[in-house]
Amino acid sequence: MSIGIFDSGLGGLTIVRALREKYPKEKMIYYGDTLRVPYGEKKPEELIHLAERITVFLMEQGAQLIVDACNTTSALALDLLREKYGHEVEIIGVVEPGAARAAALAKAQVGLMATQATVNSGAYQRKIFSRRSDLDVHSMACPQLVPFIESGDLSSYPLQEALEAYLEPLLKEQMDVLIMGCTHYPLLRPMIERIVGEGVLLVDPGKEVVNSIVRYPGGDHGASICYTSSDAQDFAKKADLLVPDHGFGTFVTYDLLEER
Repeated sequence: MSIGIFDSGLGGLTIVRALREKYPKEKMIYYGDTLRVPYGEKKPEELIHLAERITVFLMEQGAQLIVDACNTTSALALDLLREKYGHEVEIIGVVEPGAARAAALAKAQVGLMATQATVNSGAYQRKIFSRRSDLDVHSMACPQLVPFIESGDLSSYPLQEALEAYLEPLLKEQMDVLIMGCTHYPLLRPMIERIVGEGVLLVDPGKEVVNSIVRYPGGDHGASICYTSSDAQDFAKKADLLVPDHGFGTFVTYDLLEER
C-alpha cells in the first residue's frame, strides 16, 4: 500500500509536499513524464493514453491511492481512469478540489491561469459553474511558464515579463480569486503575489487535493521512489532545488512508452 502521484514533470512535487503534511512517513511513488513535458500543447487522446499508462504502472507498483497531479490530464482523463480502475484504487485529481475552493472564496470574478489544454477542456469552468452560476470565469493559457520552471528558473526577468503579460488581462477583469491551474505554478507563488497584489486570493488546487482523499488509510512507511522518463540525475538535482522537502531518496529513469 502506497501513494502514487504523477505529473508531466516536476510540478507534481508541490502536491507531494502537501501530502507529506498529512502522511509524513508514507511510501510515495512518483512518476514525472519529463520526456514529454509540457503536456499543455498535446492532443487530448495522447494525454488520455499517457495518463492511463502511468496509472496502470503505479498500480503495478502497489499504489492504493493515485493522485493525478497534472491539471491537464485531470481535466481530460480522470473520469475514464475512475471508470476503469476506481474499483481497485482511489483516484483523485486536482481540478474538482481547486474549483470547489475557488467557488467558495470568490465574490464575482475568478481568474484561471493554466495550460492551453486545460483551458480548452473547460473543466474548471464547468466545475465552478456547477457550484456558483453567479460567477464569471476568465481563463488565460500560459504556455511559456512550464518550460521556465522545468529548467529550474523561478526568478529571471524574462520569466517575470511572461508572467506579467499573462496576468495583465486577468487583472483588467478585476478578478478577486486566481486559480493556479497547473501544479508547476505554485513554485512561482511569490512572484505571482507581487504582480496581483493583496486584493487577489490565490487558490492552489494541489493543496486542496489532500482534503479530497476519502478511502486511503495510510500506514505504509516504506522508502519512497521517484521515476522519470528522462534523466533521473537531472530530475533529482532540480527537485532538490525547487522542492527540497520532497522526501525521495531514489530516482530512476524509466520511460513507460519505451519499455512496453
